[in-house]
Amino acid sequence: MVPQLTSSIALFLLVLGLAAASIMLEIQGNPRKRENLRFLTRVHKILGYLFVIIYLVLSGIMIGKAAHYWQEFPPRVVWHAGLALFLLPLLAFKLAIARRQKRFYAYLPVIGGLIVAAAFVFISLTAGYYFLHRPKVRHTPVTDADRKIYNERFAAAFLGEKCRKCHPLELIFGANKSRAGWVETVNRMAQKDVPHIRPSEIKQIVLYLSGTREAAEKKTGEASGEAAGESLVQQKCTLCHELDRVFAVRQEASAWRKTIDQMIENAEEIGIAGFLTETQAEEIIRFLAGRK
Repeated sequence: MVPQLTSSIALFLLVLGLAAASIMLEIQGNPRKRENLRFLTRVHKILGYLFVIIYLVLSGIMIGKAAHYWQEFPPRVVWHAGLALFLLPLLAFKLAIARRQKRFYAYLPVIGGLIVAAAFVFISLTAGYYFLHRPKVRHTPVTDADRKIYNERFAAAFLGEKCRKCHPLELIFGANKSRAGWVETVNRMAQKDVPHIRPSEIKQIVLYLSGTREAAEKKTGEASGEAAGESLVQQKCTLCHELDRVFAVRQEASAWRKTIDQMIENAEEIGIAGFLTETQAEEIIRFLAGRK
């Protein structure tokens, strides 16, 4: 789910919490006619249950995102996650008191206040931070002129720091994309990770990844016949398989075609678009089928 949507839902969650807390204060601190109290109590319950449902849905989404995070969380995210988890026992206590432990009713305003305060802080740390920096993010083009500022060492460091926290290197280097393709991909990732990937870093990462592909294609182009096929097998097949396993198989070209087509399909399913061009696939099939 895109950050803009989850951040918007989080802000809506905060609004629900503030509204429920305001009604609770009105009920506790400013008693009115019995009919008004019943209406306000009913509205408070509805808002409270909506708050719990949205909180649980968002928690599930965030846990799913955290499961795909490959590096240690930064301090801001740790505080966000800690306060979000802190809400869970508070909500459980509040519901238990409201439903079954009437003698502890006097504690409900305190618990409700803690819930709203924690929600305000942990949502501000992420959704507020996102919307604060979101307007600063623009699509960053990459041209040949940017090669003047390209530094391979810095680019490799940016790739490891910015990209590897969400994606394994095998997935990144396995994607067979042109420079234009990497420009779109890295800009899209920068939009999702506002504001942690700066325009200058986008340029370095794109030039590094597109340069890696260009170097590999140049190396492949310089090879011919069997050498080209063997080079491609080492580049592409070893992303998922040991060479011994690949070379242990003996089959005809038609069978290798089915195998390679299946590998391309598997690569696309895990997000590696353009894993092999048709020319590269033919080179691999010719090499593997021609082995004695």
